[in-house]
Amino acid sequence: MNHIDLLLPGFQGHELQASILTHKPDFNLLEVTCPTSVPAAKCGIQGAGLTVEESPSSIQIINVDQDDRYVDPAFVVSS
Repeated sequence: MNHIDLLLPGFQGHELQASILTHKPDFNLLEVTCPTSVPAAKCGIQGAGLTVEESPSSIQIINVDQDDRYVDPAFVVSS
């Protein structure tokens, strides 16, 4: 089982679950969703979930709905 520590800005204190889609030394791709036991409004994720692309120097968070349309614009942080 892979384990990744990840800080998601704005989601501190929220209960989330994630699936690791790609795990490499310099790149991670994750799908972050609300646990089925937590209402989406309480967890803070709208739509189908978040796609998170993370590398040593940046993170991009994309929120899409069930039809793969962007709910929010991409959130990008780079160092």
